Amino acid sequence: MLRIGVQVARGLAAAHAQGLVHRDVKPANILLEKGVDRVMLTDFGLARAIDDASLTRSGVIAGTPQYMSPEQARGEGIDARSDLFSLGSVLYALCTGRPPFRAETSYGILRRVTDDEPRSIRDVTSEIPAWLESVVQKLLSKSPDDRYANSETVAELLEDCVAHVQQPTVNPLPKEIGVLPVAERSQHRAWWLITGGVMAVSVMACVAMLSGESDSSDVPKTAAGNEVVEEASRVATPVEETNEWTSDADQSLNNLNDEIDQLMFEINQDEDL
Repeated sequence: MLRIGVQVARGLAAAHAQGLVHRDVKPANILLEKGVDRVMLTDFGLARAIDDASLTRSGVIAGTPQYMSPEQARGEGIDARSDLFSLGSVLYALCTGRPPFRAETSYGILRRVTDDEPRSIRDVTSEIPAWLESVVQKLLSKSPDDRYANSETVAELLEDCVAHVQQPTVNPLPKEIGVLPVAERSQHRAWWLITGGVMAVSVMACVAMLSGESDSSDVPKTAAGNEVVEEASRVATPVEETNEWTSDADQSLNNLNDEIDQLMFEINQDEDL
């Protein structure tokens, strides 16, 4: 994957040096000749000069939605850094087997490109090292200013990564890698499910405690003096004296359950795709 990335970056650097933006960097336009010793970047049919690289004609955005940069998806003027975003999308696909942004329609894909962060690579493929995910994340930055400066820089960085993989004890990772807070930017959906579950349990515990305080005379006691809750539905039963807070608690619990159901639906969709 690193060798492919190096050669594609070199090809882009050659195009950019001629003042061209490719605008359609994607796996289908990257040809491998007898392995990865020779990689060819093809199909410059959409290439434009850097000073004229926005739209092919009024209202029509050129390129492939899954691998477009945010500025290209919005139909804005673009420069060489747009191709770097597309290169990041290609590397993401190499790491995970699928593009970083997916939806059922082209419009949905474009919205995700401009508005959403892609799912963490290591959530999909845990074997990918964190430092490689960090490189891809920087390439996929929404703002061009947050990406690498140019294709030549990316090629040199990936070459140093190849050297590290070949001889990790001799060649350390480049200093530029490892500065992105990968763990913070990667939001594993399971974490949200756990958090939602804990919050839901906390709300129910608060309702149970306050219900006991407000209506303790009617609650049966065990031999040890502890309150007995005969069934779960009793916990959520509103008490007249505290109707306002129990309604708020019930509403919060319902909202949390709805959010958890939505997250489970999205996870199932990801697994099906």
